[in-house]
Amino acid sequence: MKDGFLQYADDLSKIAAKITDAKVKERACEAAGKVLADEALRNAQRQLHRRSGRLFKSIVAEYDPAEEAEYVGWGGELNSTKSAHGYYGFFHEYGTMKMRPSPHMRPAMDSKGEKALDEMIKVYQKEME
Repeated sequence: MKDGFLQYADDLSKIAAKITDAKVKERACEAAGKVLADEALRNAQRQLHRRSGRLFKSIVAEYDPAEEAEYVGWGGELNSTKSAHGYYGFFHEYGTMKMRPSPHMRPAMDSKGEKALDEMIKVYQKEME
């Protein structure tokens, strides 16, 4: 049996390996991204007039493994049909000379940022069990 310090160091190494695992990071980021994208969609549906529904469909959360980050916004893959309609979301979010802003992304982060963080923590806590 290891003495206390060596056991503690071994346990910390195992924890560090779990929380730095790429798949665990991805699951944690995706859990947070889903919360934010869902709220942005709800905000958009409340505020914006629905014509084709393409803008609503373009609100996505995607994980970028190269950056190890989750992106929430309009579009997705640059060559997808979602991004072809998603660029218009920027105009709704910030407005134009002739259109007042109807923000839905920033309010999603403001209202659900803590919940998104909680979802990330839950993924890591589950991994620690």
